[in-house]
This record gives sequence, structure tokens and C-alpha cells, in this order.
Amino acid sequence: MPREWGGDWTEDKLAVMHRYFSAYAKALKNQRFEKWYVDAFAGSGERKELRQAARSEPSLFGDDEPDVALVKEGSVRIALAIEPPFDRYVLIEQSKRNVTSLAELRGQFPERRIDILTGDANDLLLALCTRTNWQRVRAAVFIDPYGMQVNWPTLEALARTRAVDIALLFPTGPLNRMLALDGTVPPEWAKRIDNHLGPCDWQRAVYAPSGTHDLFSPATPLLRKAINVEGLRIFVLARLRSIFPFVHENPFELRNSKNSVLYHLFIICANPSARAGQIAMNIASGAVRLPRQPRRR
Repeated sequence: MPREWGGDWTEDKLAVMHRYFSAYAKALKNQRFEKWYVDAFAGSGERKELRQAARSEPSLFGDDEPDVALVKEGSVRIALAIEPPFDRYVLIEQSKRNVTSLAELRGQFPERRIDILTGDANDLLLALCTRTNWQRVRAAVFIDPYGMQVNWPTLEALARTRAVDIALLFPTGPLNRMLALDGTVPPEWAKRIDNHLGPCDWQRAVYAPSGTHDLFSPATPLLRKAINVEGLRIFVLARLRSIFPFVHENPFELRNSKNSVLYHLFIICANPSARAGQIAMNIASGAVRLPRQPRRR
């Protein structure tokens, strides 16, 4: 029997997402553009399902695993209920079982134009960015992965559209867990970080010489981790700002039951227009100021 989905921090995430995209839809109501909602990790669309980790994703959450397992569902139904409605809804999902659930959900909204795309979110987002005529389309994109499944080239492709607004859930906590205190990051994890953060010297940003040396190589100083989750937030913000013209400086923090940060929800505008960027950032400021609800014990 499925567990009741989510805790208070998950409710906060969905509330921020709802507030931002609702305001976005109203702001573009009278614009000539076709307006799309794109959910890159749509799940089943419902709010009673235990979210399972992707098989290729290392288990990095430790004691946070029960919290993280419940991060996912509910965004699709929320988006479908937003007024004024979007002109098109693009739902991306890899799980065949979830795709079946999405198809059933589509039947409950016959008045909405809903397209369900089955496959890897990176591949399908890249194709969508390439094939869409962004002169006549604007899109609100929700990227809510379980871990580090989003590749940097996917974000670069979204930036090149110059026509999308994005709510991006970034796994700051899992990334922090991957970064070993002594700098010994396993090669497969280092590759995953490279794919996620793109071409940058994250090792230099994260690690500093410890002042001691390797006994077997005295000329080589040992490393120590010199950054915390807040430092990672600042680093990720800078990385996003290297490709997007507008990224809200105060992403919404999602914390576990011990008040440790698991994710940051970044709100991004790819439109280089100063007016569009200002509107997006003003909307973002209102959305992320959502009061945090007291946790249930």
C-alpha cells in the first residue's frame, strides 16, 4: 500500500512551484506567444507514490533517504489546475508505469492539450529545445529530479532558447555528500559531478591544501574540504549565472527533518530582455518568501 506522500518541506516546494508558475501564467496572459508548461521529471502526476531512486544514481542520501524518497509527485496535477491555463503541457517521464498513470490523468483533463513524452529527460529536453520555434513559444519548465540526472549540456540548450523560465531543483545536499572531506572522490562520482556542473574547476573551488603531505609523495600536499552547503549554493549560483542572464539569488531551501539542506530550488529566466528578467525575478522573490510551515512530529 503506498505511503502518504511528502512532508512539510515537500509541501513548501510544491507551493513555491505553484506560486511561481501561476504568476508566470498571469504575466503572459495577454502576450501573443504560445505558452507551454514542461515537466521534465513528471512522475505519475499524483501525490501517493514512493519515489524510487534511478538505478544509475549512487545512493548518497544516507539517513535522509526516507525524506528524499518522498520528494517527487504532484507537480503535474498542480500545473494542470493553474488558471489561466497553458496552451500546451509537455510531460516527460521514463518509467512506463508512471507514463500509464499520466495517461490516465490526461483523461481527467480533456480540455487541456497534454503531450506525454517517454524517455530520458536530457535527450527529450535537448530535442525540444532544438525543434521548437522559440520566436512564437514561451515555456515554464519544471526540473525536479531525484538526484543528479540533469546534464550541463541540457541546461545550456535551455539557455540558448532565450525563451524559457525554469524552476530547477538542485541536489545540493547529495552533491555535498559526494565531496569527501579528504578530496578522494571516486572516479565515477567525479564524472557524475563533471556532467552535472559542466566544464569548471570544481575541485579547486571545493578543496584546499591541508598543510600536511602524503607520506608516500612528500611533495604532494593533502587536500581538505573547504566548502559547506552554503558555499556550494554560491558556487552553483555562479555556474548557473554563467549561462543564464537571470537567476534569483535566493533559491528556496528544502531541508530534512534535522534541518539540513537537501535541495535548493533555483528560479531562472533565460530571456535576456531586462524587462522580462525583472518581471521573472520579482515573481521569484514573492514565490520563495513562502512561509515555512511547522513540521509535524
